[in-house]
Amino acid sequence: MNILLIGNGFDLAHGLPTLYKNFLDFCIKAKVIFTIIDGRGSNLYYDEYLRDWDINSQIKESLMEAYKSRKKDIIFFDDGTHRDDFTTQNDALNQLYSLINKNVWIEYFKGCSSYIGENWIDFETEISRVIQTIDVVRNYTVQHKDIMEIPRDMQGILMEIIKKAKGNLKDICVSIEQIDKFTGRLYKDLKTLIRALEIYLTEFVEKINNDIVIPEINELKIDHVLSFNYTNTFEKKYGIGKSIEYNFIHGEAKESNTIESNNMVLGIDEYLPKDRKDKETYFIGFKKYYQRILKSTGCDYVDWIDSIKEAYEEACYKAASCSGKMGNNSRKARPTDFHCSSNLYIFGHSLDITDGDILRALICNDNVNTKIFYYREKVDDKRTLEKIISNLVKVIGQDELIKRTGGEFKTIEFIPQSLSDSINTN
Repeated sequence: MNILLIGNGFDLAHGLPTLYKNFLDFCIKAKVIFTIIDGRGSNLYYDEYLRDWDINSQIKESLMEAYKSRKKDIIFFDDGTHRDDFTTQNDALNQLYSLINKNVWIEYFKGCSSYIGENWIDFETEISRVIQTIDVVRNYTVQHKDIMEIPRDMQGILMEIIKKAKGNLKDICVSIEQIDKFTGRLYKDLKTLIRALEIYLTEFVEKINNDIVIPEINELKIDHVLSFNYTNTFEKKYGIGKSIEYNFIHGEAKESNTIESNNMVLGIDEYLPKDRKDKETYFIGFKKYYQRILKSTGCDYVDWIDSIKEAYEEACYKAASCSGKMGNNSRKARPTDFHCSSNLYIFGHSLDITDGDILRALICNDNVNTKIFYYREKVDDKRTLEKIISNLVKVIGQDELIKRTGGEFKTIEFIPQSLSDSINTN
């Protein structure tokens, strides 16, 4: 079995703008189309607005075409006021705007994008900070404690998320019912944000045309792909016409989906201690394990691991039988003598501890040879490798890492990416 495990760096290496920052910037740029008023609303203005944006030119062109096609309707209200309402000929963009307009999470991230980082792990960490803050506020309210006695950093987070929701501290935190109502608003807006991300990926990112093919990947004979991405880049570039099993552990983006049928997982890891995590489920909708179950993303990789283990056990049985027939003086046969070893190739995944359970199950399998590709800017650049090794220590432990990276029968090998495809993958 030859398994390819890919993370967001795989898409980045293929020239696709799939960073958290890329998506947020796109939302900001798209929103202008529907909100800019006449006077600054000329095509030239928007063209200049997009000019210095570091993004794929095809995405810029899509937004520019949408801007040129926009039409304005005036909506009048009973109190005599009115509002300009814009639509474009790009239906996907119209839908995306309806999802991000007044979305609390979009507004919140716009305010903290300068320090949040660019990776999806940073994005999820920030969501976790907000949810944990609301959780603490809820507990304080249950205990009739002054919520302004929560830690100072949490006070800042609380005030900011309420501000972005156009709310009021006294209204939202006055009771458990109001806190839960606000939590429901955050959950609803997270679901609409995820659907907006799906539209961005399927209608704009996946329609980018380029001829980038990574030599290292093209040479592999892959029969199983475990993807932590939402896109189907591997299938489009390398898998057409081939018999390959896919497991999109975080769901797969599809343009035909709706908010309800979307199966993309975007949330946070469990943060509660063992004595609380099974009892306090007020914020369960934000947690990735819950979303995986709810959205049935599947865990086919577990079956793959079981098959690998069964092959190993069978090989060990054959090796023992063969060793017995050959006598005690003969070299003891190994499972690799029977060509049953499986290969795990990892590309574009930072090996962060957040995916530790899956990584351990694969890497620490006694019948798996692991090859980890790492990004570099020049021949002797090992900065990414240093980070990967550090993360692996957290995932499998230093003793296991030392054992598997040295000796005659080492199972982990680090391979530098060719400089021709040096696009940052972390």
